[in-house]
Amino acid sequence: MDAKERVLPQINLELCSSCGTCVDTCPSEAVALIDERPVIVHPEDCAYCGDCEDLCPEGAISLPYEIVFE
Repeated sequence: MDAKERVLPQINLELCSSCGTCVDTCPSEAVALIDERPVIVHPEDCAYCGDCEDLCPEGAISLPYEIVFE
């Protein structure tokens, strides 16, 4: 699955305070602050670990899950 097909964390910029916690805690450095806003700059490196969602003090990040029926 390439980066265009991957499900990525969703960042609600209306809730975001641009504190940088997501950037500081991302183990794969997939997130960066661009113009004081978090952006997933390396989607191919996102491990979907959930650290950003768990540690965001504003609750601005959510990890949607894709349900696959086999």
